Amino acid sequence: MQKVILNISDMNCASCTKTIEDYLKKQEGIIKAEVNFSTESATIKYDENILNESKIINLISLAGYTAAKEDINHCDQIKKIHTSTMGQLNTAYSIKIWRSKNVVRNNNRSS
Repeated sequence: MQKVILNISDMNCASCTKTIEDYLKKQEGIIKAEVNFSTESATIKYDENILNESKIINLISLAGYTAAKEDINHCDQIKKIHTSTMGQLNTAYSIKIWRSKNVVRNNNRSS
């Protein structure tokens, strides 16, 4: 048994993950397929006596999606996006709290 992690593109919604998983699970040689919409990746366990990575990429293409071998840079990109998004959320939340405190102060002054 071998395991491969692939980048998947052309997914428009979370139900695409089920479409890909269901399609792959029907294919001879696929042992397990897990697709993640948010990371745009698939983790696939397969029988190397029947399939190889390029055949799996081709199967995903036949299902209507684009797949490519995941590289380490992709993981780094995800970490950067996550860190950036969390920073933006923290900033937005801080601004919201600051604004709500100022609204309360201003309302108290006008009373």
